[in-house]
Amino acid sequence: ELPEDAEVQLHWGSAPAAGSEWQAIDGPLPPGSTAFDDVAARVKLTGQARCQLSFKRASTPRWVSFVVFVKFPSGELWLKREGGDNFWVPVLASDDEVPAAQTASEQSLSERFCQAETRYQHFTQFQRICQCNDALAAGVDFQTAAWITTVLCLADAKALEWYRKSGYQPKDMAHAQERIGGVMSTAVSNASDPRIRTMLRLAVKAVPRGSSGGGDAIRHGILNIMRTHGIKEGHRPGIECKFIEQWHQKLHTNSAPDDIAICEGYLAYLSSGNVDEMYRVMWECGKLTREDLGKMCQMGFKDHTKSGGRGLNFTPVHLPHMYDDVKNFLGLLKHVHGGTDLFALCEACKGQYPDHDSECLAFSIFHSREDPFSMGKILDLRRRLEPISWKRDVLMLDVAMEEQLRTLAERSDVAAMPRDDLLTFIFLILEDLMLSRHDPSLQQGYGLLQKLMQQGSKWSPEWCKMLHAAFDRLALTCTATADCISTALQDCADQLLQAGSKPGAVFSPEEKHLGTFGEEKARCLTERVLAQTLKVFMPQVRRLSGLGPWEVVASGSLGGAVGVVQPVAQLPSEAPAEAQVLLVETMTGWEDIPANIHAILLPAGQAVDTLSHVAIRARNQEVLLA
Repeated sequence: ELPEDAEVQLHWGSAPAAGSEWQAIDGPLPPGSTAFDDVAARVKLTGQARCQLSFKRASTPRWVSFVVFVKFPSGELWLKREGGDNFWVPVLASDDEVPAAQTASEQSLSERFCQAETRYQHFTQFQRICQCNDALAAGVDFQTAAWITTVLCLADAKALEWYRKSGYQPKDMAHAQERIGGVMSTAVSNASDPRIRTMLRLAVKAVPRGSSGGGDAIRHGILNIMRTHGIKEGHRPGIECKFIEQWHQKLHTNSAPDDIAICEGYLAYLSSGNVDEMYRVMWECGKLTREDLGKMCQMGFKDHTKSGGRGLNFTPVHLPHMYDDVKNFLGLLKHVHGGTDLFALCEACKGQYPDHDSECLAFSIFHSREDPFSMGKILDLRRRLEPISWKRDVLMLDVAMEEQLRTLAERSDVAAMPRDDLLTFIFLILEDLMLSRHDPSLQQGYGLLQKLMQQGSKWSPEWCKMLHAAFDRLALTCTATADCISTALQDCADQLLQAGSKPGAVFSPEEKHLGTFGEEKARCLTERVLAQTLKVFMPQVRRLSGLGPWEVVASGSLGGAVGVVQPVAQLPSEAPAEAQVLLVETMTGWEDIPANIHAILLPAGQAVDTLSHVAIRARNQEVLLA
């Protein structure tokens, strides 16, 4: 029961759908209600029990959402539904929408992510990381891994908003970044499904290592720079530099990994005096444009400089004497928000390596990271690190080493390798892949290859037939993994696009970033390197084993008129009038397949790998590609 002197108010707002963010109230407020902020209003409950909200027909909301605010002489209290959700009242909503209100607190995982990304009025990278932390801590299934990977990778690519009318302290962001690395490393080590491991390892590259030890130092560091060099700060007189004033505000309430790129660009400007150099470095380091700078600082200080400007889109005052202090500040920003480059991770793992030899090996790899012969060293180090990959820093180093090996493998000229060297190269890529995936199918294929290598009749027709069977198994496993990951991630991206196009959305992602997201991430997998190598080697094995030249890259329904054409990229965008089977002289692997094409046949020497863009699209469209 409430005491008689308690004042009870209805804290309410309007929303386009149950469970969505509140929107600005359209039209005048109902009698008795007073505006609390841009989206909420309050009305006093008569007798602590009732009130009436009357709307004009033109401004009637679809839904009214509210909580009860109780104010005592000694404090205050918020009353919500069981489970912590708001109360929801349908006004103009149709009957089929009402059940959604009753289960708004039990939204599916996809609904929660879509609501946060497209409908929340206040949402930043900090809230995104916290949301992913909570999802990881609740247990990781395939769908959870897909959504976490999608939002973190899209945010890392700047396809999602980082700063939407919300603020936080640098120490909170630093702690959240550090925590998600630890939670993710536990999730990866506990995952028994190779697909979940694959997606989470993609997500590891999209989050900074983080360090909670320097969060507050960021706030104090920028203040010390401003005071040391006499830069105007609030009402304190000094040199007026609008860029520094705004950046100082951002560092206090929206500190993020973007600040590393901003600091790098500012240092380039201090060194050269050329503002174009600043924007060039910001773009190269963090893909930041002047438009991106203008979107920053949206929390209560849009125009802290009182100049009519917005965000950080200002030309700084050239103060070259600040260079050394700003450079030291960059080190602090990298300590808190960075730490994902290879050298930093090698340093971070000191004291965590299984032995001193492993530590020396890690730094040896770093210093010879461009040498193709480092691939064997990387594989050796990854074997040593596997038993302790549940540690955050070790997992991040392991992911970075896998990426470095993949980069070296992509640079290798496999077409010029002798067949014995090519077979050794495939063994190396396959073992690296097994360390990442823990996939029984890959292990069985690897076991078959090992047995073949122990036989004496190497390169005989029967031996080559067995080798071809092992390669077929590996190619099918790689294709299945890539297709599964591509489909799952693209489905999440499509749901974000759909949610952003609905009425009431405050943010709509661009289709150019999300339209081929699943394909692009599938192409980032080591499976692609193995598939490209097999594409080169398989024709040789087929000839040695006496098999025909045909190789099916994608299976599908077959039937239609036969037409001889030039490369698919030259075809018109309109679908042909009747179903066609195309005989194509050559393909690059990047083509789009028009509708009503049932099959595409290529010469054996022009085959595309199973994880090329056109192969993925052919399987999705059920088009035969051989």
